[in-house]
Amino acid sequence: MSELTGKQRINLILKGKDVDRSGFWLGKPHPDALRIIKKYFKVHSVRGAEVLLKSDIRWIMAGNYAFPPSTALMFKNVRKRNVRHSTSDAIVKDIKTIEDIENLNWINREKYLFPFYDRKLRTAEQDNMAVFSGGHCHIWHFLLDFFGLEECFMLMYENPELVKDVINRATNCWLKFNNTLYKKYSGRIDAGFYFNDLGTQLDSMVSVDMFREFFLPYFKKFIDQAHSFGIKCCLHSCGSIDRYIPDLINAGVDILHPIQAKAKNMGAEHLKTTYGDSLVFMGGLDAQDILPFGSPDEVRTEVKRLRDIFGNNFILSPSHEAILSNIPPENLRAMAEEATKIY
Repeated sequence: MSELTGKQRINLILKGKDVDRSGFWLGKPHPDALRIIKKYFKVHSVRGAEVLLKSDIRWIMAGNYAFPPSTALMFKNVRKRNVRHSTSDAIVKDIKTIEDIENLNWINREKYLFPFYDRKLRTAEQDNMAVFSGGHCHIWHFLLDFFGLEECFMLMYENPELVKDVINRATNCWLKFNNTLYKKYSGRIDAGFYFNDLGTQLDSMVSVDMFREFFLPYFKKFIDQAHSFGIKCCLHSCGSIDRYIPDLINAGVDILHPIQAKAKNMGAEHLKTTYGDSLVFMGGLDAQDILPFGSPDEVRTEVKRLRDIFGNNFILSPSHEAILSNIPPENLRAMAEEATKIY
């Protein structure tokens, strides 16, 4: 088999077809890390690093290239200062009833404009990379920001209909956003990349029953919408989410990211043995220990081990989407070189 382009390789993996090697995604460098990467690899941008290191995927965060520029705040009369997802107080106070929620004057925008998106998409196509995009659809993060973390957990028990009302409104905003994006760029986006961090180092953040009640039905809407446009669904969730994986498979998730290697029951052997090829795992290279503190040889050994376990039905990537500045560039080179070898 001749060497494939990144776009060809990822799409064949997602179809369960034979490929020349497993896939590879570099990840998204944090600005502090990007300065180090540019100096070490003598490149001028993330794009330059992706091309040099043979990354197969370009992640285009649609919300950054749209008008309005962000859908994180979905109602008109609130502007929150420096929201840090899941760690801040509530965006709004004293929300007790559904009427209180309605009074926030939610934005009912049917269409969005993407004046800066075309250029990003064209460069990905020029580089023959698969495109992962879409709105973040981070309803869990939005919930925690909306109510505040502790209050949100309590309301899920004490006033579940209030919580579901907010989830439904946020979901509809994201569905409208993605509907505009997917219609405009039909056939050019390979996977929707959706973010909801529902795991911790040791376990999932809510029980399986609560996951099925509060989140799975809305995830299913995002998944079905993407599939209706011929787009695959990649779900990101940090932490230990092993208990949710059977439901995610049944809901139609195609790719699971980032496979936080040090989290409980998220090791490669367990996932491959338990779930086989029911979905594509993406990530898995430990970003808590091996990438930041291991040697280049240790990184290479771990990359080879992961590829041996998962086979070609796999996209190797760091176990966190962000490349942080504590990861030596020598280890990034080792990761990329071993990940892109054709055995």
